[in-house]
Amino acid sequence: MSIDKWLTEEEQEPSVEKTGQETHNSEELKDAKLQKIRDLVTKSNSKNQEVKKQESAAIQGSEENDFLSYIIKFKEWLNQRNYLKGDLDKLEVWVKNLYNKLELDPEDTHEVVRDKKDLLNDLKKEFRDIPPQLLEEKVRIAINKKLRGTQKTSSDTYYLRKIKKITEEKLKEARYYKIVERILNL
Repeated sequence: MSIDKWLTEEEQEPSVEKTGQETHNSEELKDAKLQKIRDLVTKSNSKNQEVKKQESAAIQGSEENDFLSYIIKFKEWLNQRNYLKGDLDKLEVWVKNLYNKLELDPEDTHEVVRDKKDLLNDLKKEFRDIPPQLLEEKVRIAINKKLRGTQKTSSDTYYLRKIKKITEEKLKEARYYKIVERILNL
């Protein structure tokens, strides 16, 4: 048996379809569908552009307001959660984003690094001015390792702690000597 017997003549013509009382070509229907799709895409694109404009306007606002609005969004998100154990990864992302918003600009961090390097170089120069007889040899070696950033042994850490206690005591004594110096300069 063939299928043609069961189909009527109207159903066999693929190019003509009946909708209501009017007849339309399938090509016209395809064109109409494509036009509707294009309209929907243009509407969604215009909405996306409006959202992007609003976001760019928000970005151009002050950074403090952005940070505060981000914290408020985080608070709202957190208040909606009943069971935080399941949201640990999301919480971690929120916290990382908050931390990133607080970080300094890369230019500022470079300045801080330069300042540390300059400070370290100045300390190295000042350390060279200390007479060798003032400090023990092992203390001097431990301080050199600390200034250069090389790995310290346990004895080095011991000597560093020892010299730290000695300097604290000497600084206390120095305060008293300053008082005596002021009295003598009157």
